Amino acid sequence: MKIKPALLLSITVLLIHACHENQTESEASDSLIRISRAQFLADSMATGTAEPALFEETIAARAEIKAASGAMAIVSVPINGIIRNIHCKPGQKVARGQVLFELSGIPLIDLQKEYAAAYATTQRVKGDFERMEALYKEQIGSRKDFILAESEYLAARANTNALKLKLELLGLDTVRIAAGYFYPNCPVLSPIQGEISKMTLILGQYAEPGTSLVEITDRRHLLLELMVFPEDLPRLREGQNVRFRMPGDQTMTYSAILFTIGVNVLEDTRAIACQALISDPDFVYGMKGLYTEAEIITHSDTLLSVPSDAVIKSENNAYLLKLVREDSSQYYFEKVSISTGPEHHKRIALRSGPVKDVILLKGTYNISAE
Repeated sequence: MKIKPALLLSITVLLIHACHENQTESEASDSLIRISRAQFLADSMATGTAEPALFEETIAARAEIKAASGAMAIVSVPINGIIRNIHCKPGQKVARGQVLFELSGIPLIDLQKEYAAAYATTQRVKGDFERMEALYKEQIGSRKDFILAESEYLAARANTNALKLKLELLGLDTVRIAAGYFYPNCPVLSPIQGEISKMTLILGQYAEPGTSLVEITDRRHLLLELMVFPEDLPRLREGQNVRFRMPGDQTMTYSAILFTIGVNVLEDTRAIACQALISDPDFVYGMKGLYTEAEIITHSDTLLSVPSDAVIKSENNAYLLKLVREDSSQYYFEKVSISTGPEHHKRIALRSGPVKDVILLKGTYNISAE
């Protein structure tokens, strides 16, 4: 049987084309990276796709926990005396106006005695002044006697009022004292609401004005004082979020809000002091004076990203391994060039690459970029 030349030519072309396709497929297959299923399991490899993640730009700062203005008070005694009847203890929560301890002693008794005597003197010279004023108006008394009575009365009243203010500052009832009934002790009150963070009270202790006996801190109004270098100042804005941890506890992260940006460079640290109000309701520490590390978040954005371990780097190039196919014994990956963005928290943002394909996310450390 004879084969027509045209048919023979067609068969020849088809055979050549088939051989070329097989060769192309073979070359493409040879360029793929093969990973056996045994190696895949042994190296704990994993596949997946790129996912969105939060990327932040931050400024690291040294921070100290401090009390805000009006959130800390130091309690001392207004006059010399002996500590009596202590009503508080370290760590105790106190309300504003609550009695912390009582003070007694001779100076307290003398002050009440002085006021009672001054009050009685004032009442007497007041009567003399009013009588001399009436006589002067009727032109019976002399102007000299009237002026003398007036000056004595004004001086006595001023002295009495000054002593009265002192007693009122001690929380004592001046009406009772003027009647001759004295207090053996005077209460010392808490000026703010908060917790007792420091106390040096001892029963029977002699105390003088200006000596710190009780320190009260309102931990609802604590702040962070942040030390920032001058070159970072242009990136700061009021209202930015601040993240920090307590020393020795890296499991919890707390937040604060930047509300004051300093303008002066401190001579000892060559840094600028900024302040952030601690706004985290979970922050339960009442301690101040502690130092910690903080991050000021200056910018944040959600970007498509992959784990840093998924990226294979070679000189100035970066690659991902895209899954092409798999069979019963092997996985076949193609090395794909990518363009990367910022890196944050062990993830790298993708600017271009296989953003929707299945890629090797874990276990690329044993794979060469060549």
